Amino acid sequence: MLDFFQEKKGFKFFSRKHFNWFGSPKHDTIDFFINNEFDILLDLSITEYLPIKFIVGLSKAKLKVGRLIEGFDCYDVMIDVSKNNTLDYLIDQIELYLSILNVEPNKHNNE
Repeated sequence: MLDFFQEKKGFKFFSRKHFNWFGSPKHDTIDFFINNEFDILLDLSITEYLPIKFIVGLSKAKLKVGRLIEGFDCYDVMIDVSKNNTLDYLIDQIELYLSILNVEPNKHNNE
């Protein structure tokens, strides 16, 4: 069913079946997430999951954003959720900090 949905709707996603027992990718979909030079890669996981860390670490995304994980420095923007470890809070904080970092391209050209 998931493969049908992916093909029909044009979505890319992965699940545990796309990784081997060690957590290494074993599917083309994972390669898509690693090798595509996305403008932003958002990791919305609120628990530590080795396969996600693997993808984030190898990703060619220009900006990687996720929650603060001690000893894991692959994100460009890290959000501390230690006081409120919920998905809603993580999303709110990501929106806040990305809006602060957002600079209009032409603003610097006119100065």
